[in-house]
Amino acid sequence: MSVPSFTLELGNVNLASLRTEEDFQKAAQRHLPAVLLQAGERLGEKTWNHLHQGGGAVKPNATADDRKRFVREMGQNYQRQANTKDRKALEGQIITQLKELMAKS
Repeated sequence: MSVPSFTLELGNVNLASLRTEEDFQKAAQRHLPAVLLQAGERLGEKTWNHLHQGGGAVKPNATADDRKRFVREMGQNYQRQANTKDRKALEGQIITQLKELMAKS
C-alpha cells in the first residue's frame, strides 16, 4: 500500500532538542505509532467513501457508528501491519515536517 502524502499532526514537539540527524530520527520513531494510526484512519475514510460510492459491496443501511468503527479499525490494523516501506516513508515525512517546523520558528 502506498502512503499518501499529507500534513501530519505531530502535536507538541520540543524543537530545541532537535540538533542532529539522530535527534530527528529518534523524534520520528517516537511519533511513528500515532502517525501510523492517523494514516490508517485517513486511508480508512477514503476506503469507506469509495465503497459507499458504488465501488464495492457494503451493507446498505450503514450508520455513522459503522463508519467510525470501520475507520478506527482500519487505523489500528494499519498501525500494526504497515510494511517496512510505508513505515520508512512516514518516518521520512515526519523528519521533513519537523525540519520545516524548525525553519519556521
